[in-house]
Amino acid sequence: MYNVLFKDKEIKTSLCTTKLQSQADMVIDYFELRNYFSTVLGREENMESKPSAEPLLFICSELNVSPEASLIVGDTELDIRCGKNAGAKTCAASYGYRDLKSIKEENPDFIINDITELINLVV
Repeated sequence: MYNVLFKDKEIKTSLCTTKLQSQADMVIDYFELRNYFSTVLGREENMESKPSAEPLLFICSELNVSPEASLIVGDTELDIRCGKNAGAKTCAASYGYRDLKSIKEENPDFIINDITELINLVV
């Protein structure tokens, strides 16, 4: 639902995960989510993983978007560090893999408690 709204507004959405590319592809395809993402990037041998900026910079390059015009949303400190390392805005999801205290220590630009709050940040 939200990706449809993002597409209508020409906002590109991508998935950047520390899962292997083959695992990311399998999950995305199993749940039939591929058409909701401009790019799906999993861990590759020839690329550093988060918290390195490299995966996010690669996505930005592929989509012809500057990191400064990007927002990385994640539920771990690796996501927030990746975004900061790339020069992107960062948003911590409080409802994910890590506890809120851990991700707050990374000083994200935004914190959301529900995915619906993301709309207000990007639209």
